[in-house]
Amino acid sequence: LITQSRLCKNAYDEVDFFPQIGNEYYATVIGAVFHADEIMTSLRSDEICFQGMEHTRTLTYGEAENFIDSGIALLHPECIPLARTVGMAIVLIKTPEDTLRISSEKTGTKVKAAVSRRGVVFVKLRSLGVLTSYLFIGKVFDVFEKYKVPVYLATSSNVSVSLAVKCSNDTLRLIYRELHKYAEIGMETEMSVVSVIGDLNWEKHTGLEARIIETLKEMPVCMISYGSSTHNLSVLVREQDREKALMTLCKAFLDIPSEKFDVIKQTQLQDSFVM
Repeated sequence: LITQSRLCKNAYDEVDFFPQIGNEYYATVIGAVFHADEIMTSLRSDEICFQGMEHTRTLTYGEAENFIDSGIALLHPECIPLARTVGMAIVLIKTPEDTLRISSEKTGTKVKAAVSRRGVVFVKLRSLGVLTSYLFIGKVFDVFEKYKVPVYLATSSNVSVSLAVKCSNDTLRLIYRELHKYAEIGMETEMSVVSVIGDLNWEKHTGLEARIIETLKEMPVCMISYGSSTHNLSVLVREQDREKALMTLCKAFLDIPSEKFDVIKQTQLQDSFVM
């Protein structure tokens, strides 16, 4: 953790900066200090590619939150709102030359990272007309909440709902049993969510979302999620297209050298990212 530009050499010295925050949050902040190097070291260098000029990569607080929500556990999620509240920057250090800085500071880069989440299930539900549109949508989400299924992406109309989720086959069977009387249900496994993280504000960067989707025109895209956050555009693709999607986005937006592509392809992480 860095306060302004001063490196925190002793985590406990920083407690005084949080006079109105309870002990539970002290532990979170101190944990971020002590484990930052461990976290960055666990992400091997061949799994991280970053833009050419600088070795210090930067994310705003909002971008970091979307980064973590996309499946990359850089640090405990509670660290971000805490740091934002007191205006503190967080720096994860792998080596002195390879760091990731999270702060309120904005850079001119629109797209900063591409993230993938594997092992996703695509669930499509089309109403049979038994319930009105608002009751149908409510029923669908009630069932997923009942079985504590994380929903990564969701799109809907008055007669259908599509979801990208992660759960076991047994849970999928229970969900099917509860919803088949209300909807036609289709399920596809071996899917992946690919997310683009950065400053994607649709008012400031008109047409950026169209450029991202155009980049993926050579592969089937099952779902598109955009607008709920100004830092994230996510698509659902088949697992067999995940690597191609990541490498295509890297080439188009991240200025990744072509020699890095083979290294990215060798990545075997369940969830991976490229910066």
